[in-house]
Amino acid sequence: MGNKKPVFWLVALILFIAFVAPQQGFAAGKMPTGTKVANLNVEKMTEEEIESRINDEIVIWQAQDEIILEGEFEKFTISRDAFDFDVQATMNELKDKTKRKLSNFFKRPKNVQIPLVVKIDESHPDVLALKEKSYIDFSQVFENLVDLAGMLESYSITIPYIEGEEVPLETLAEVNWNVPDLSSASLKHLVEELNGAVIPANEFFSFLQSIEVPEKLLNSKEETSFLGSALYTLFLQTNFDIVERHPQLTLPPYGEKGVNAEVNYREEKDLVIMNNDDVAYRIGLELKNDTLNARLEGIETTNHFEIAIDHEEKIEPRTIYRYSKKLKPGEQQVVQSGENGLKVDVYRVIYDDGVYVDEELISKEFYLPTPKIVLVSPDDPEVSEREDDIEIVDDSDQGGGSHIDDREVPADRPGRSISDFLPDEIDDEAEYDAIKEIEELQRQYEAFLDKMLEAYAKSLERMDEQNFMAIAELRERVEQLDRIVAGLISNLIHSGVLDETIIDDLIEEGLINENFIEVFVENGFLDEEFLEMWKDGAGK
Repeated sequence: MGNKKPVFWLVALILFIAFVAPQQGFAAGKMPTGTKVANLNVEKMTEEEIESRINDEIVIWQAQDEIILEGEFEKFTISRDAFDFDVQATMNELKDKTKRKLSNFFKRPKNVQIPLVVKIDESHPDVLALKEKSYIDFSQVFENLVDLAGMLESYSITIPYIEGEEVPLETLAEVNWNVPDLSSASLKHLVEELNGAVIPANEFFSFLQSIEVPEKLLNSKEETSFLGSALYTLFLQTNFDIVERHPQLTLPPYGEKGVNAEVNYREEKDLVIMNNDDVAYRIGLELKNDTLNARLEGIETTNHFEIAIDHEEKIEPRTIYRYSKKLKPGEQQVVQSGENGLKVDVYRVIYDDGVYVDEELISKEFYLPTPKIVLVSPDDPEVSEREDDIEIVDDSDQGGGSHIDDREVPADRPGRSISDFLPDEIDDEAEYDAIKEIEELQRQYEAFLDKMLEAYAKSLERMDEQNFMAIAELRERVEQLDRIVAGLISNLIHSGVLDETIIDDLIEEGLINENFIEVFVENGFLDEEFLEMWKDGAGK
């Protein structure tokens, strides 16, 4: 009985060698099914073939671009020559993982997968630059890099930070402005909304989409424009593309000439930029002692940007004489001092490590002059002899309503204003006052347009794209004001203050244009057919 067991095991071993081992590729020394080294399928390959394949793939991998490590505000690259692959150690591990064992009945394990054995040269300059950042979890970075290289992968790695540590950001651009006469509540709300806002890498940033504005603050265009101008000043000192920006047509009491932006929630006038860099930036805003501190924070680079103003040219204001029966002949009273308008070119100057590289024209800015307004007697003979470029306005009628002398009316505008034509009994309505203010603003815009067109009338070569854009912006403003006036008249009709027949009277007097007609159609006072006739010229 004692001799039967050894005989049994001897027979079993002979049968295994005869029938099982050949099926496992034992004699050929080839790897079993499912064997992988890194991301390489090496099943049914010999050790010599595997080693040759690994060496070839390492050469291909190391010839590719640097490994990228990305954080929200910073980016590092690691050259692939910082990785040292140990092919022999990899082959030893593969043989160990796939060798036959008695516990596996001498079968070679299937589906074995191992990474390449790789080390990182910690003395490499790219690695040393990373290790200098004390807030980065380098041990985790090291582990992630080894995992990536061990599998011959090429994805970017997210930088792991030590818990509780923050990336120390530099102030790349900064402005400190005195706060003008604005709503403190509105400005405080907007600062709280935008402070800490992050501009992601390679993404757009929109002022209006970055804030939530309650209904009661929707008209805070002065406050949004003040902050928008501060941000625009910061953005020009970066590599950002200015995608959307609306200039202010009167020079504001803050910021640098030519460097401002109108942001208007109601009119959907936004400030939009594109961050062309591979890292994010953060906006910092603070109100303290009637001063706004605005900062753009990020990781400092060798690139530096500055704003330059050139070709500054003053635009003389015109004088408006208003008749006043309270004054005697020869008496004058200045009710508004005139202020010069301005024309400037805005450039962004680019430096690299302190060395001038290039500059780009950002915009050509035009600011409306503020007219000088003088009250005179209607019997003053000197006023009637003034030059034709002086506007004469009669303030004697309708308690201050205005009437422009025909000599100063632009060719495409009527001699009378809508506010003059409206009945006297509605002069205490808020809409009436609004219409008067808008018409005065329109006159300023149109006068400025006339001056711009006159300045370039002799040489179309001077009319570059920026000039045309500025003129188009002015025309758009006038058209928007037309629609606002039409809306105010519609409100007066809806409320019963005015009769709907006022529209027919305004058309007959030639006081309205297509912008008005479109609004009246929208409000149901006129039909689409009339609008089409108007566009075809029948209503003009």
